[in-house]
Amino acid sequence: MQLLLIRHAAAVDVARSDSERELTAAGRADFAASVSGLGSLGLELTRVLHSPYLRAAQTAELCRPLLHDPESGTAVEPCDDLAAVPSSRLFRHLTDPEASVALVGHEPWMSELLVRLTVGDGGSAARLGFRKGTVAVLRGSPEWGGMSLHGFLPPDVTRALGEGA
Repeated sequence: MQLLLIRHAAAVDVARSDSERELTAAGRADFAASVSGLGSLGLELTRVLHSPYLRAAQTAELCRPLLHDPESGTAVEPCDDLAAVPSSRLFRHLTDPEASVALVGHEPWMSELLVRLTVGDGGSAARLGFRKGTVAVLRGSPEWGGMSLHGFLPPDVTRALGEGA
């Protein structure tokens, strides 16, 4: 399985509630350029799961051009498990070993999820510089310690790849 862990793009600082914060215009534009860069690497997705928070849902929708079937209405879906401390409950959504799935969420949970998937112990996961719009590419078995890191792409790198496409 291939997993892309994606921290949501830049969002407004103030809203009625944290869950209702939306992407800024610059955040949308920057992440759309990042998606173009990811496409230039040949990355293709079968599904995109996202936190139910608005900014994650909007970031996930921007990933639609990477989907094998971009018109599929069920390929971009909310997942409550991405708006909480990482737990093995997430694995029930990751059952196809041939799939390429993006998980769009928030800090500090993306850093912890990355550490737990690659090392197995996330008890004291240090912040990994998982800036807004960063993408980590993992491959292997979706279980604690079952995956390896194949790329850690900050947004300036993926945007630059998009400009060269």
